[in-house]
Amino acid sequence: MAVSTSIQDRTSEFHSVLTQVQKQRHSNKIGAQRQSLLSNAQKADNAPASAEKPRRSEFARRAAEIGRGISGTMAKLEKLAQLAKRKTLFDDRPLEINELTYIIKQDLSSLNTQISSLQTLTRVQNPSAAPQQTEHAKNVVFLLQGKLTDVSANFKDVLELRTQNIRASRSRTENFVSAVSSHALPTEGQSASPLYSTPARGSP
Repeated sequence: MAVSTSIQDRTSEFHSVLTQVQKQRHSNKIGAQRQSLLSNAQKADNAPASAEKPRRSEFARRAAEIGRGISGTMAKLEKLAQLAKRKTLFDDRPLEINELTYIIKQDLSSLNTQISSLQTLTRVQNPSAAPQQTEHAKNVVFLLQGKLTDVSANFKDVLELRTQNIRASRSRTENFVSAVSSHALPTEGQSASPLYSTPARGSP
């Protein structure tokens, strides 16, 4: 029995498959290159953000430090106000008052310098920052400036109250001394009385 054998030419099919494989490899290579470029671009984009984060943290740290400084100065001012309200020289504490006054003056000067430095930081740290971020930083600086202005005004009022109380206390003291002196000295009628006259020599 004869067996018929047919051989098909698959050369063209093989070339077609080979071409598809080469195209797929080329496409994968291009995709990998694009992915690599994308990753590098993402790293470049994320680099400024990661660099900005410490700067934003620096702003927040300084602002919080200034806020704590203002609160501490307000506590000292409250103590000074209590001492300044005392109206008698006998209950006065001049050394403690003078020391607190000096410390508060130094605090106010230092806080004012720190706020100016913080304001400069908001302008130079990130010129390309979003408008909302810039506006927030300005509001924080404005708020700190307002608090410091209030503390300075209250400090001035306390010093003025202290001056008024000292003057009033001195005036009362002078009036008291004057009244005591006038009662201690004999009047003209008392001088003519025998009780206030100097006895003559040789009299019994």
